[in-house]
Amino acid sequence: LLGSTMVALSARLRARDPGYNWQVLGMALVVESAVSYLSDVRAFGDASSPWHATDRMLASALMLACGPLLALRLAIGSVTIPRTLRNAWALAVTLGLACKALSGRASRKGCLDAYLMWHTLWHFLPVLSSVFL
Repeated sequence: LLGSTMVALSARLRARDPGYNWQVLGMALVVESAVSYLSDVRAFGDASSPWHATDRMLASALMLACGPLLALRLAIGSVTIPRTLRNAWALAVTLGLACKALSGRASRKGCLDAYLMWHTLWHFLPVLSSVFL
């Protein structure tokens, strides 16, 4: 959802930050949604699946692009968005990262129900973020 929203609104987003390639980021997020599905659904329970490693690498790179890198661009003034929108985006990213950390902890402890809950909430971050676009 976030990737397709970024692609659709890339001209509007480029007006807010002309130095950031929103369309490429949006397309990468669309690809990641397919990889995530293959990892989380199709290969569920198969730790040897290459989809898991691909998902981890791509999701980590995209989280960096959508999280700290965008936060840095906000901090240096490259992105012009209203303060309340910036704060809401920062809260969504923070909540998403907390959910990701809690899902990892639940996975290491072997708590499947907790893992599924936190991992599902982690996937909700892009939905929440797309509301702010």
